[in-house]
Amino acid sequence: MRAPFPASNSTSRAARREIQPGSIHLPLVPAGSERALTHDEGSRPAPDAPLTGHRILVVDDDVDAADSLGMLLELLGNQTHIAYDGMSAIDATRTFRPEVILLDIGMPGMDGHDTCRHIRQSPWGQDVTIIALTGWSQEQARRQSREAGFDLHFVKPVDPDHILEILAKRGMPTAP
Repeated sequence: MRAPFPASNSTSRAARREIQPGSIHLPLVPAGSERALTHDEGSRPAPDAPLTGHRILVVDDDVDAADSLGMLLELLGNQTHIAYDGMSAIDATRTFRPEVILLDIGMPGMDGHDTCRHIRQSPWGQDVTIIALTGWSQEQARRQSREAGFDLHFVKPVDPDHILEILAKRGMPTAP
């Protein structure tokens, strides 16, 4: 029997995982082809907005959610690193030095609030944009995010266009 997908030389975590029954597999688009992903031109930032070349750390204990968001951001031309817990995120921040961190709040062990506080106390964590990704939308949750040092608070599921808008609005420089 023939494999459902051709073999790949990709080293991404998602590509190495075994294909599970009921999984949804999206076609890959070569980097630099973000226009092919657009179905509603009015919802995206201007084409000249800096959407690519960013260093983005995605942190979520939901492996599928983290990997999917990381792959999407890579397809749009960004360099990403994935972490699945708070301590790994702190270690990755030291070595990867992201411009943006998309950080889940409700993680076991060290939660997103404590992770954010720890990153903010580090010299390399002062200028990074840290965005909370959470299922909690109440005002108290938003206040806790601000107090922990998050720049923004996004409620899951997050529309990827909102992340792209932030990259454009922040006027973040593209990586060399």
